[in-house]
Amino acid sequence: MDAISSGDSESAQKMLREACALLDREANRGLIHRNEAARRKSRMTARVSNMKKAAK
Repeated sequence: MDAISSGDSESAQKMLREACALLDREANRGLIHRNEAARRKSRMTARVSNMKKAAK
């Protein structure tokens, strides 16, 4: 995610919400396994969270 590397937390959170919605749709349609979607969302959330902690 480019927003994480640039340090823009507001943009990163907005992109995270959009990505989570997209992953949920893909999992519901059977394009990816639901565990894979959960793993990707968890990893992205951790990155955004770490970025916010580092900014403080």
